[in-house]
Amino acid sequence: GDTNLVEDAIDRLPSHEDNNSAVEAFQDLKTYLGLPIALGGSQSRIDKFLVKKDDFEHTFEWDIQTVGIGTDHRMISLRLTTERAPTIGHGRWVWPAHLIRNKDITEYLNDEGLKLEAELDALEEDKARGQWNPSRNAQTLWASWKSRAGKKVRDKSRIVIPKLTEEIAEIKNKMDIIVNDKELTEEEKTLSGAVLQEKLSKLEKQRHNGSRLSAQVRNRL
Repeated sequence: GDTNLVEDAIDRLPSHEDNNSAVEAFQDLKTYLGLPIALGGSQSRIDKFLVKKDDFEHTFEWDIQTVGIGTDHRMISLRLTTERAPTIGHGRWVWPAHLIRNKDITEYLNDEGLKLEAELDALEEDKARGQWNPSRNAQTLWASWKSRAGKKVRDKSRIVIPKLTEEIAEIKNKMDIIVNDKELTEEEKTLSGAVLQEKLSKLEKQRHNGSRLSAQVRNRL
């Protein structure tokens, strides 16, 4: 949650204490609600998790990340499960959006599509002559083409990473290096981190807008 305060001065960058009355009231609230487990991100830990002790062992994938909407806070997220939760699979495979315009993929599909078209035409000629092969017909040819196309895209998706995702990962890595650099002063960390955070916010906004556009297209279809 966003409490706009921290309990320890070290949790702010630059370091300073918050109002004691507000901190004590917050600690009393945590005790009353049974929320002793807290996790904050790097630098100023205003955005944080508060989890009951009994629920803590059932949580995973804790994360605090920059979001693509206009806000001066970061979004916290976690997954909460129970011992009785059913097993959920990965769902259907979906063609990665960033490969739709990939040159290698489009050329491969075009070439394979032309071959398939020629094979289907040949089947029609065989059919006109009264010839039919149960193991080689339109359905089996289509199935084979789809299988080859899917394998090609899957193999490519393991290699090609969306440029935007790559840039975001690179900036996050730089931010981690700066935070853990013992040779930098707190002021240098603050200034460098602020510049990278601004770049990260812009990239996350681009990714968010792209996701919204994809959702609009899916819903329209």
